[in-house]
Amino acid sequence: TMYMCDNLFTVVRDPYARMLSEFNCPFAGYKGSQYSLDKTSTLNEWVQRKLRVVQAKGSFKCYHGNRQYEYVYNKNGTQIIQHILYYENLDNGFNMLMQKYNLPFMYTSKKVQRPISRGNWTLTIDDFSNSTIHA
Repeated sequence: TMYMCDNLFTVVRDPYARMLSEFNCPFAGYKGSQYSLDKTSTLNEWVQRKLRVVQAKGSFKCYHGNRQYEYVYNKNGTQIIQHILYYENLDNGFNMLMQKYNLPFMYTSKKVQRPISRGNWTLTIDDFSNSTIHA
């Protein structure tokens, strides 16, 4: 392994929230009209197209689509990251980790969680179809 430290951590994020974020990314996200009549179909078609790329090539062009477990496990399946923090609970997880190692860092978040919107669209993970979830 390239890391010789026993105290590594990484942050992982809910894969559905990551895909919504990717969809809205101004650099790699959806590039079509914001005035589509069927917003949920547009989202699901775009996500399914991206997932086919991941299945064929292993990842997206950018790093948003990399499989998160590749950061946690090596090629032999051995866990190389000891502490996995969850983006959805980052403030609590990070602060507990800092306390464990008696480090003087604290994370405070003032970010308000809300549905991700794109122009006049508001989409949530509830907008993913069954075929997208099982893709």
